[in-house]
Amino acid sequence: MKTFNELYGDSEFRSSRGMRTPALQYTEPEEGAQALNYALDDLKLALERANNPERYVEKFSKSVPGLVDSIERITKSLEKMR
Repeated sequence: MKTFNELYGDSEFRSSRGMRTPALQYTEPEEGAQALNYALDDLKLALERANNPERYVEKFSKSVPGLVDSIERITKSLEKMR
């Protein structure tokens, strides 16, 4: 499996938040799996702490469609791990 740098080079890339450097640089599948497990643990904790969605919608109403879209994409990706 090729790393991000092997695929796209060491240069920065442009994103919607400006110029960024690649964050994911896993050379071994085990490293990627370990990072994914850590991220899933963080997601579990965040889901446990998430409460009062009504308050969130009141404060950040413009962000709700993007957040729902992101959650749906993540859910589809997680379903592929079965």
